[in-house]
Amino acid sequence: MRLSTRVHSPRFASALAFAALGIAGIAQAYTLTNSRWNTSTVSYYINPVNSDVSQAAAIAALHAGAQAWRSQTSANIELVYAGASTATQNSMNNRNEVFFSNDNGGGALAVTYTVYDSSGNTLDTDIEFFDGDWQFFTGSSGCTGGFYIEDVAAHEFGHALGLGHSSVSDATMAPSIPSCLSTRRDLHPDDITGLQTKYPSRCDIDGNGVTVTDVQRSVNQAIGLASCTADINTDGRCDVLDVQRVVNAALGGGCNTQ
Repeated sequence: MRLSTRVHSPRFASALAFAALGIAGIAQAYTLTNSRWNTSTVSYYINPVNSDVSQAAAIAALHAGAQAWRSQTSANIELVYAGASTATQNSMNNRNEVFFSNDNGGGALAVTYTVYDSSGNTLDTDIEFFDGDWQFFTGSSGCTGGFYIEDVAAHEFGHALGLGHSSVSDATMAPSIPSCLSTRRDLHPDDITGLQTKYPSRCDIDGNGVTVTDVQRSVNQAIGLASCTADINTDGRCDVLDVQRVVNAALGGGCNTQ
């Protein structure tokens, strides 16, 4: 089964891109799409009605696929489950929705639809699982002739975040997946690099989510400056980030210091 990507002409100053997961393979590094979220938190909704697993199991599996991108990377982006949906088809309604359908996927397991504006800002993304064509399972055992939702979801949420296909054959973003494989929910280094390139990571200073950007924001607020304008040495960069660059150089870190 192939995975195809198609970009359609802008409509209402937006473009609609399609990305689908298939069952065959190629090999190369990650690619990035033309769109990205202009926020660090992206909410999504789920219509869990399907013909293969319980609704609770479907929600948990889809959530696991989404969380892979947060728990396994330090990218400055997070997918957050916002609740139930009744969606049965993709639509531009400013709600990012995941649903199962009986539509003919043309050989695809699932497809991600993304709407973005002329500046490349993602406005809406929906994920459709072709439940009528394929049998889906959850967990990591008991699959026969089908596919695990967690692994397919991890791939499709990658598209929703702005990743294209990877030609690394065992990457989560590879364009195909073998039946009953349960390892694509574990991101490949290529996937991680791709997302962190798209959304550069912020340094977690204390291990509790406090980052160098948070420190800069607090300092700026205290002295009445807008975000990232403290530039005493006039090198065009935030001073706190200059300090972070020195720390990164000493420790070999790769946090976002742009």
